[in-house]
Amino acid sequence: MDSLTHVRLLLTRSTSFRLVNVGGGPGFDAVGLQLLADFLGAGVHFQHEVLDIEQGWNDVVQHIGTILAGTSQGARTTLTFRNCDMIHARPLCHMPEAVDMFIFAYVCVENAQALRSSDFDCLRLLFSSAKLHCVFLFLDSTDRLWPDILRVARSVGTYEAVFVHVAHKIRMVLQRVHCQSATRLQLEKELLSVCQKHRSAATGN
Repeated sequence: MDSLTHVRLLLTRSTSFRLVNVGGGPGFDAVGLQLLADFLGAGVHFQHEVLDIEQGWNDVVQHIGTILAGTSQGARTTLTFRNCDMIHARPLCHMPEAVDMFIFAYVCVENAQALRSSDFDCLRLLFSSAKLHCVFLFLDSTDRLWPDILRVARSVGTYEAVFVHVAHKIRMVLQRVHCQSATRLQLEKELLSVCQKHRSAATGN
């Protein structure tokens, strides 16, 4: 089962779903997820924590949480905010081993130099702690970090990758699995090679 199918099934079959959204201010992902769950008829309770270095997003996140609480048609969202610098927080969240999904939204490339200088230590810790079937969504404005992040993930666990090409950008979805699918490994090669070319163009390596 691929990561995207797993998420859909988890939404429709689970009573709770814990997300940590890094760089997630102002909290719009929570709106999209609740709308998706309502569309699927899923009565899931999202425990959605937004981590962002910009403290100013706090009021907006709280306001969106209040709106979601009043508009639910089945799914529910508990939306919280915590001021956090992903480079220095260890670990990024409480009990990372209990998280169902991590979302990294336009935050990795902004911290690219610090991530590379530590060999992606903050991500390595999450990858090593993540439970089986945990999903990581990487939604940055560029795909040039994906080869390194995938390398780090696979250095500490078995991770399957799905690359989604949308609007001239390649998004990466990782899922911790028992074993990798030979078909998925073959499918990832072409788009991963594109990401590697973008990395080489940016770094000269």
